[in-house]
Amino acid sequence: MTEKNLHLKALEGVDWGGKFFYLIAFILDSIFELAKAIVTWRFPWLWWQLVTWLAFFFVYGHVDQWLLAQIDGGFLYPRGVFWAVYSTVVLTIGFWGWAFLAVGLKQRRNRKLKEICENIGLKTKLGRTPRLVFEDRLDASTVRLRLKTMGLSIEEFKRAKPSLEASFRKYITNISEHRTGGTVDITLSTENFPEHIDYSLSATGGKTSFLIGQSRTKAITATLAEIPHLLIAGETSSGKSTYLRQFITSFYVKDRSCHFSLLDLKGGLEFQLFENLPRVKVFKNLGQSLNALKTVDAEMERRMSALAELGASDIKAYNQMATGSKSRLSRHIIVVDEGAELYLAAQKSGELSFAKAILSKVARQGRAVGLHLVFGTQRPDARALDTQIKGNLPGKLCFQMGDHSSSMTVLGSGRAKDLPGVPGRAIWQRGLTNFEVQTPYLSVAEADLMLAQFREETPPESTPEPQPMDFMPELDG
Repeated sequence: MTEKNLHLKALEGVDWGGKFFYLIAFILDSIFELAKAIVTWRFPWLWWQLVTWLAFFFVYGHVDQWLLAQIDGGFLYPRGVFWAVYSTVVLTIGFWGWAFLAVGLKQRRNRKLKEICENIGLKTKLGRTPRLVFEDRLDASTVRLRLKTMGLSIEEFKRAKPSLEASFRKYITNISEHRTGGTVDITLSTENFPEHIDYSLSATGGKTSFLIGQSRTKAITATLAEIPHLLIAGETSSGKSTYLRQFITSFYVKDRSCHFSLLDLKGGLEFQLFENLPRVKVFKNLGQSLNALKTVDAEMERRMSALAELGASDIKAYNQMATGSKSRLSRHIIVVDEGAELYLAAQKSGELSFAKAILSKVARQGRAVGLHLVFGTQRPDARALDTQIKGNLPGKLCFQMGDHSSSMTVLGSGRAKDLPGVPGRAIWQRGLTNFEVQTPYLSVAEADLMLAQFREETPPESTPEPQPMDFMPELDG
């Protein structure tokens, strides 16, 4: 048999129909991966720009023609409509190259996943194993696998957790089910994660520093200079109130000049601990809260005038320059425990635009004059968290959310929906950086003990209406 006949015989055994359908499936999967990466902002745009510029130079710099000329293949260079198709393909190679690579890696991971699941017995009675839908890198040490369950229950995945950890050589921090989609999410990390962090005043840092929480690799702290305003969101029992408790207690104890206005439209229940403390005012209803915001607005204007008079750029520069009759300024932290409650009550009374305008002004301009906003919410929808205020809150701490849309409103992603049900677990977002953290726990009894030495002996009968926040000659800023 001749060599040509051998080749023909070999080609006869090829399943051309199967290969064609495989190619179509590969292309469709690539389009899906590309679209999903763009929508979820996981597509590497910097890499794409580099590849596109190189492709542009390759085509319009006639490098391709030159290369063909070197091998006497100039006649192969496309022309007319063929050149239009050719140039389009080359100029979009950054998209397709990434998509084809992503699908190729996905298929490789699926083969590895199939091997692991077969080895540990995680398969159906018919021998079907979970299939990888996608792999999403959450941070430098954490990835999330979304798997098609193929009929396996969430309990079977949880029972297989030790074997899966040993096979992947990573810690599994969470296994959650999406029953309607028939999928399960497995979060893997190279580092183990603490499920409880005891509060320590020394761990919070200097006078203007605060502790965000413990990530898988380090303690994360920030200062009021870096993060002058905070958004704290989370559903009931997720850890939001506990975090606010230790945040306020820390600053109160460390900075003896810092003042607080605590707005809680649920009758002040969340802030009972801080009543009867000097430098703290708790506002329990809409009328008191609106008056407090008016006082804050007037104080901001006074402080801005004071800084302008001395030519100071911020509170730190002002306090360094203030001498003689010029009193130094203290920092003032305004905490709104539930923004949705405040806005709902203000809307009913016709004061919604006023409340939003003042809080937005503090978020935009408060940093320079030492006024800091901490905005808390359980229901972070567009009504409770408008884009103007959200855009001026540089630090966002989001505890577990019950639905994807709430997480998206705060973080721009669904990560808070996928957090494990561990009290105090949250996502810390600063700019484009996201960290999963375990926030510190400070009990009511421990906080009360820390604050006891400052508490007034004779508590006032009711919360007084707010008075102008005077300059404090003896205080540090």
